[in-house]
Amino acid sequence: MSPIRILFLSDTHLGFDMPFRPRIQRRRRGPEFFANFKRVLDDAVARGVDGVIHGGDLFYRSKVPQRLVEMAFKPMKAVADAGIPVFIVPGNHERSRIPHSEFSIHPNIYVFTRPRTFCLKAKGRTLALSGIPFVRKNIRRHFKHLVAQTGWSRQAADCRILCLHQSVEGAPSAPPAMYLEEARM
Repeated sequence: MSPIRILFLSDTHLGFDMPFRPRIQRRRRGPEFFANFKRVLDDAVARGVDGVIHGGDLFYRSKVPQRLVEMAFKPMKAVADAGIPVFIVPGNHERSRIPHSEFSIHPNIYVFTRPRTFCLKAKGRTLALSGIPFVRKNIRRHFKHLVAQTGWSRQAADCRILCLHQSVEGAPSAPPAMYLEEARM
């Protein structure tokens, strides 16, 4: 069997150094961030990956203009329209939530708005993606409970991946099955 192929990207910080009404004219890096974002997503479609995971900090801050959201949504929608599921984990720059609702209305775009598990079915197998939006305080103390809230153990899957946008040094260990399982695929 051929492997399930996932494109993972994060920390795109879209909108950084890209004012819509600049006060001074100078070279800006914001358009480069968008060009790279689009190039990576276009490549995902061209290569026919089975899924895309954005691991957090899609935007450079939590409150962004609607125009910026639409600009970010357009290339992700193109991936989803091509039949490739897109999974988004809100990061600390989004303050644990993706602004505006465009991302939640597309049937092939999945946002971890709370601890939960989505299943990706590809090549006759099931990959369980359990995710937790960014947790600002006490992730170490709440980690085990948050992982349980994803419902990962109730999902039948050939392989599991935990998706989050932070490190969890010293967190209590989750059951071994929670970590990326090496599945013979």
